[in-house]
Amino acid sequence: MEMELKALDDDAARQLISRLTEHAFRVLNVDMDPFFEEHALTFDTPVADLVSGRGHKNELHQVYLLYVEELETHLDEFIQNEGFASSKECFEFIQSAVSRDVIRQKEHMARLQEHLQQMQRSWEAEFNDSETKRNDEEDKCSDDNNDDNDGDGFGMNVPLMLFCQPIGLDTLINSVLSISEYPTFANMMRVKAQQAKLVQKIEDEARQRDVDKVTRAQQLRELRDLDDGNLFGTLRKRVCGLQRRSDMVYQCQAVMDGKTWDAMIIRGDSADGTSKKFLLTLVDFVFHRLMVLSPDEDDKIRNDMIKILDMVWGDPLEDVVTSFLEKAFVYVDAIDNQTAVFIRAQTRAAKDIRKRMAANRGLRIKS
Repeated sequence: MEMELKALDDDAARQLISRLTEHAFRVLNVDMDPFFEEHALTFDTPVADLVSGRGHKNELHQVYLLYVEELETHLDEFIQNEGFASSKECFEFIQSAVSRDVIRQKEHMARLQEHLQQMQRSWEAEFNDSETKRNDEEDKCSDDNNDDNDGDGFGMNVPLMLFCQPIGLDTLINSVLSISEYPTFANMMRVKAQQAKLVQKIEDEARQRDVDKVTRAQQLRELRDLDDGNLFGTLRKRVCGLQRRSDMVYQCQAVMDGKTWDAMIIRGDSADGTSKKFLLTLVDFVFHRLMVLSPDEDDKIRNDMIKILDMVWGDPLEDVVTSFLEKAFVYVDAIDNQTAVFIRAQTRAAKDIRKRMAANRGLRIKS
């Protein structure tokens, strides 16, 4: 049914624009999710290319045109559901409502500012009256020794007055219009591209960990002449990569020193005093960091740490090295797997929410 423009008052206009804003951002976050998944990696552009201008390719603009086309389809759906005969009629009404609202906002803010200034003048008058009375009373109580007293030095503290301007209809409309602009679209797509790459990276790393686990087990079984096949270097990189504070990364790199490890390996199959000191510090540091990063496994990690520390004093160096690498990798893998599981769960939950929201509106989003 066609809607007469004059039949809507200003409150109804604000409600209409609020519904339009809600519809636009629901479309952006729910309905167009398949579109973003399909095209996000197209916007995986290096920052250097963006700065130089090489990153803005015709291919990206073509995706943008498809985006605008789909956006307009959803907007037409809203216009039809609201009872307007055409998009022109809808936006003429919106423009008229926005123009009236801008004038009304200015008048409202002018009245509010005048009211605040009046309150401030009233407060100043009351303050001056109270100061005059206080000074008169002090003069009556003063004696000749206080004739030169200039007062207590306190001045008037004007109260801080804050007020918030209501959100205007022009602000709401501008927020809707901004999602159709290329810079907004491109920035949004680049964020989604980074998110997609992160998820893909986590999945790839999880698969690689499974492969490395098999290879590493074989290396540890065949450990000869204390040649660890650079397993320590790999462990060092992964443990340091788990640290979130720069000072802990620095400490991790210092304690897990590759040169000291290699020197210990070269010295042979018996742990001398220098090797024992290095191993004790190394095992204690690494396993305590793993306990912090995996509190659920705290007791288990601590027990393994104590066993390896005991081994340092009497077992062959080869056995100590093998046990240390084996146990440390087990817990590092577990921590990385927990991170991957968490991100998968968050991604799946977000997708499920979008699917349910889309289903409620009669849409379908691919799994």
